[in-house]
Amino acid sequence: AGGLARRVWSFSEPRPEWHAVGSAEHEGFASVSLEPQPGGLRIVLAPAGPPQGMLRGGLAADLDAGRVDDWSALLVRARSHERFSGLSVAFNLDDPRAFGGGFQFMMGGEGSSPVFNDGSVQEYLLPIKAREKGEELRSLALVAGSPGPGAAGLELLSMALVPRGAEFDQGRAARAVTRDGVTRPSISAHTPARLAWTLTVPAGGRL
Repeated sequence: AGGLARRVWSFSEPRPEWHAVGSAEHEGFASVSLEPQPGGLRIVLAPAGPPQGMLRGGLAADLDAGRVDDWSALLVRARSHERFSGLSVAFNLDDPRAFGGGFQFMMGGEGSSPVFNDGSVQEYLLPIKAREKGEELRSLALVAGSPGPGAAGLELLSMALVPRGAEFDQGRAARAVTRDGVTRPSISAHTPARLAWTLTVPAGGRL
């Protein structure tokens, strides 16, 4: 991407350019509230009316970020103590194809990832792929899905738009990575590097 720098948003401070995306803007979405917290922003999803199955909603911002193909992924740092079905990235929200259906979270759809709910801080790498050649990146959204029917909250710490080819620019990292609709925990390291583990080998164990 010609040496583009990451675009980083820390939610330990106010981010007025990011606004809620919910039932007020999109039919079938949940009611969304954004609650500032020490060190982050809590995204709360609640039913917008009668039980509607999967709760979906999040936050979005308008961007002037060049071509979609210049960017590889949205790197999300967050934590949750509550049950979520997943996170996904959406872009160019004025396009009817921007949002996948609720099953996107359940079936490991492109650009989505499961969410850990043990309260640990996790990084999620959500791939971004252009729908058309030369498509410009005009807006960006992070969408969370919860099985409902009660309210659920996700604490968002930071997000970064990662230039293409720079997903693993850090010397070492551990995060969930999605490829071809499959999400796995991953460890990356620049070479030369050494990775070591201690493990117990059962009697008769073989490698």
